[in-house]
Amino acid sequence: MKLLLNVGGTHPSALSGDTVTDRTGVQFKNGDHARIDLAEGAGFGVIRKGLYWSRVEKTYGQYDFAWFDEIVNQAKARGMVVSATLFGNNSLYGHVEEGAVAIVTEKGRQGFAKFAAAAAAHYADEPVVFEIWNEPNLRQFWRAHPANPNKSNIDAMADEYTLLVRAVVPAMKAANPDVFVSAGSISALWRESFSWFDRTIQQGMLESGIDAISVHPYGFAWPELADVRGYSFVRQKLAAAGRSDLMIVNTEVGFPATDWISDRGYSHEEARKLQGALLIRQQLLDHLHKLEYSVWYEFRSSDTYGLINNEFELRPAYTAAKTMHNELDGFRLVGRETTGRQEDFLLLFTNGKEEKMVAWTSPPLLRNRAVPHTIKTDYEILGVVDSFGRNVAVSGHTLDLSEYPIFVAVKSIAGGAVGRDQTSSD
Repeated sequence: MKLLLNVGGTHPSALSGDTVTDRTGVQFKNGDHARIDLAEGAGFGVIRKGLYWSRVEKTYGQYDFAWFDEIVNQAKARGMVVSATLFGNNSLYGHVEEGAVAIVTEKGRQGFAKFAAAAAAHYADEPVVFEIWNEPNLRQFWRAHPANPNKSNIDAMADEYTLLVRAVVPAMKAANPDVFVSAGSISALWRESFSWFDRTIQQGMLESGIDAISVHPYGFAWPELADVRGYSFVRQKLAAAGRSDLMIVNTEVGFPATDWISDRGYSHEEARKLQGALLIRQQLLDHLHKLEYSVWYEFRSSDTYGLINNEFELRPAYTAAKTMHNELDGFRLVGRETTGRQEDFLLLFTNGKEEKMVAWTSPPLLRNRAVPHTIKTDYEILGVVDSFGRNVAVSGHTLDLSEYPIFVAVKSIAGGAVGRDQTSSD
């Protein structure tokens, strides 16, 4: 059997468990915690939620976390972790630019650092990890900078954000040496955002005491491109800076079930279903590539991103998430097998007694759609479940691969290996 071990280094973990369920998360917004039971029911182990400075410190020097405690306590009761995004300015510390949330003064930086340190201390014994800011490389989440107000990812923005990180992280670590802190929150992984990231490295962000770089791998047509054109470049930059020890976390990514998918030749109904397949693929690929945890955007929305709509009605992507977590509950990743096609993904898992494979194929490079085909394996196939929890007929030692992942209960046969394609079709 030709097996490629899951990639990435070995390092201390931010989270206690190492299964898919432990390390996959979903973005919460205001009011979503009212139905945290649905997030738990879908199997997520992490929720991401903004922790807003101005909402915590309404009186100078006094910090009230009661509103966020409610979310943390609900998550803790369900064995879930909260990824808290420290975010926003505070008018108590001076003028806030109209239409901007950036912190660009020393008084503001020190005030934010004290708030972040208070959060680190307050949640020292709670299942909370932290991220500094949300997408500071974008104008709408930092500011339209006077140096170039019409452009994101400019050096001046990187300089300001790095100054904030260098003030905040030491304060958090002093308040709680065991606190886990990520920085970057880089929106989209492409040439210009990489330039922004390079500038933060030059300005010393990696030496601030952070534990991880957070990324939002938007912009890729399919999840499989995130490593080829994204994570691998981040790791190269970390290695070049002598910081291969830093982890990578994906704190936000999603695919809308709209023209982002339908423009590639899918109907709107197909797009709703394919969104579920993309969720499974994104989160399993992040797990394969050793990202510390991976957060799907988002839990609830009026647009097509959410797993549920504003009335808390379930969408196909919710069912897909629940299927993935049900099928892989208690299973740990062994590695990826090869078929001779780069676009085929066969991920092998075990719970110590049983083996399970998750199999799919992605679009080849320069193509918009995957090419369904059949492969033959020397595994004994015990059962197959599709992306939405339905049983699929077993056909000998063959598996039909498409862009929709299937969950395959298998039994190893001595000397068994994955064979080459038997048929293929467009």
